[in-house]
Order: sequence, then C-alpha cells, then structure tokens
Amino acid sequence: MSFETRSTVTGLIDESSRRVVRELPREAGWLLLASLPLRFLEAQMLTRAASLEPEAGTQGAWAYLGTLSFLVTLALVPALWARLVFVHAATAARAGRFREEAGPVRRVPRVRAASFVGALVLTLAAQALLYWGAVTFLAVALALVLAALAAAAAPYFQDVEPWRAWRELGRSVPPFRIALGLVVIFTLALAIVLINLFVGFQFLSWLATAVVPGFDEAWWSAVLAPGNQAFVYLLWAGGLLLVEPFWLAAWSAAVGDRRARDTGDDLAAWFGELRVAGRERAS
Repeated sequence: MSFETRSTVTGLIDESSRRVVRELPREAGWLLLASLPLRFLEAQMLTRAASLEPEAGTQGAWAYLGTLSFLVTLALVPALWARLVFVHAATAARAGRFREEAGPVRRVPRVRAASFVGALVLTLAAQALLYWGAVTFLAVALALVLAALAAAAAPYFQDVEPWRAWRELGRSVPPFRIALGLVVIFTLALAIVLINLFVGFQFLSWLATAVVPGFDEAWWSAVLAPGNQAFVYLLWAGGLLLVEPFWLAAWSAAVGDRRARDTGDDLAAWFGELRVAGRERAS
C-alpha cells in the first residue's frame, strides 16, 4: 500500500486493521488482558460516582470511591505497559521488522524508560480530563485522543523529562482531517460494537430462560436493562476493550506518517517496502 493511499483515513484504518489481525494478535491479546482490570475498575468507579449524592453521601461511601480511584491508578500501569508494547510492535511491524522475526518465538518489544514515563504523564492528563469532563462528548473524545496519541508517540520519546513528552506529542499530532476522520469512524465502530454487545447479552438471557431450569428472567431483565447504570458502564468497558487494538494501531500509523514526513523517512520506508515486496514475490 502506497503512502498516498494509506495516508487517507480509510487507508490508515484498512492497513492497521489488517496488521492487528494478521501480525499482532498476540500483542492485541496482551493488551486486552492487561486492560481488563482497568476497564472493570473504571466502570465500577463511574457507577459509584453516578449513584453517589453529595448531600446524602456518607464518609464511607466517599472513602470507597477514593479507594477505587487509587486502584484505577494502579491498574493503569500494566495497561499502559501493554499499550506501549502493542504500539512498539505495531511500529516495528509497519517498518517490516516483524516479517524477519515471524513466528511464535518473536521477541517482546522493549519499552524504554523515556517512553513509559512520557506516556504515563500524558495518560494521567488524559484520565484527569476524562473524569473532570465526562459529562460532555467533546471532553471524552479529547481525553481518548490524548491517551491514544500518548501511546502512539511513545516510541519517539528520547528523554525521561516529563515536559519534553508534551513537545514530542506536539510533533506527532497528525493533520486535522486525519484526526477528525479517525474519531468519527471509530465512534461509529464503537457504537456498532456496543449495540452488538447489548443484543448478545439479551440473546444469552433469552437462551438461558429457554434452557436453564429456574432461571430468574425478571431479575436478569432488570440487570441487563439500559436503565441499569452498572450494566451500561460495563458495556462501555467491553466496547473499549474490543476497539482499543484497532484504535491504537490506526493512531500509531497516523503518527508514524506525520513524523516520517518531517524527517524524510517516508521515502526510505517506501523503498524498504518495495524491497520486501520484491523478496516476497521472488520467494
């Protein structure tokens, strides 16, 4: 795929989706497993926060919410490590290096301290923006984009100093049309995933009613109802888990294109792709 083709939104998504399925299933699995505790804790914390009334809240309830917040921060560390491993693997795969290490013995990408520290600073800023502005779609979208950019730009961080991560982030932001296109398309993709998850849970409930003796249909209908905040937040957690590998791979490709154009590496990568394609045809 040429740079001109894949620099479009659809080109980036097509390229990154195929790469996740064909070359990065192991890293995507690690990402899902490492992010599972984080998403579950986030759903639990948002459920508690939404049901907590400040004027009627007890000290114990607020203490529990604070404990959940602390656990979310702890769970963010392995989830972020898995994101960076995935992005480093996607970057290496895009450069063609994984073709030379194909097979189950492929090495785990090494995450440098500068990458982890810089991505952690930016991700914590994204988490703060997400929780403080969760009532508006714009704030949620900006928080998710910032978190994705933090991971996608991490392979290019050279210094541990946190403030330099913001500078590198600024050099990694793709063109506005690409960023907006990715947000719009993945918003639609997330909506489709959420609808499928909801329908799947309803089907399982109906199936259990038909085949499981003594199944409490009324109780499960209330649990799996759209009015149940806990269920809705769990649906969101599941949707984000399923979409995240493709979301990160697309942003990694967009950031790679932006930085390659700034350094002239796009031409070198293009010639490298031609050599790889020639070797594959010859074999």
